[in-house]
Amino acid sequence: MHQLRDVAVVVGEGVSAFESSIACEVFGVDRTEDGVPAFDVAVCSADPGPVRSRQGFSLIADHRLDRLATADLVLVTPSKVDLGPGGDELDAQLWAAVERGARVASLCSAAFTLARAGLLDGRRATTHHMFTARLAAEFPQVTVVPDVLYVEVRPVPTSAGTAAGVDLCLHLPRPPHDGRCRRRWPGRGSAWTRRSTWPGWSRQAVMSPRSFARRFRAETGVTPYQWLLEQRVALARVLLEEGDDLIDQVARRCGFGSGAAFRQHFSRLVGTTPTAYRRAFRGARPGRRTDDSRPSCARGRKTA
Repeated sequence: MHQLRDVAVVVGEGVSAFESSIACEVFGVDRTEDGVPAFDVAVCSADPGPVRSRQGFSLIADHRLDRLATADLVLVTPSKVDLGPGGDELDAQLWAAVERGARVASLCSAAFTLARAGLLDGRRATTHHMFTARLAAEFPQVTVVPDVLYVEVRPVPTSAGTAAGVDLCLHLPRPPHDGRCRRRWPGRGSAWTRRSTWPGWSRQAVMSPRSFARRFRAETGVTPYQWLLEQRVALARVLLEEGDDLIDQVARRCGFGSGAAFRQHFSRLVGTTPTAYRRAFRGARPGRRTDDSRPSCARGRKTA
């Protein structure tokens, strides 16, 4: 596994300014004074000269596609033509990156670039919710996952639309784990995640549950129930990373009715058990209690 230091951002004609800016903001800004490692970032295009954006201005990439040959991470951004850049040279560079152990990730509709190259064959992937049906129809060999922020299937992670690219880019420098995605949650200990039920939201909005659910999905791309589950799991991840509570205590703090229900939903959304997640992201710390440190007579059922 390559240490993530060298990042190549691929742009094409009709590039989306937002997604390309996400990649440059996350990896291109020097935050070494805050303890964040420095990245060598190169913006790359197939041809020299200006690349016209969807937003009506042009940018000039300082590098060509041969720059991908040294990248630990290649980020492909969406473009206007067929929803993502393409071409034989780009396909060859993307395959070469994967074969040498680098990661190749797509932001938003650039998943079509990876799919056309065959990099998503037999893998799970996602894209903007407006295009998931099209991606599934055009590439039946790809398992398209809707209603998630990103899908990390190494070595080809994919993000959903627009701001979901932020979540994927922030996630990529983290240590590897069998994870899927998490939506942003309103705040630690928030009543939204611990005590709320989505039918209660419809009453507060003075709407019928059906109308509220329809409007909610139109705005967020997911059902209220799915959103609430993801907020609770997102909060649980923070508690597992930073706290000492037992798994069942984490479940109660996050609003799950039982530890069993928590483990089921956590494993489905994150792709690993709560205990395995804690071991991966917190690790053993002197003086801290873990679930497996309890006496055997107190453990009862397995915690994961």
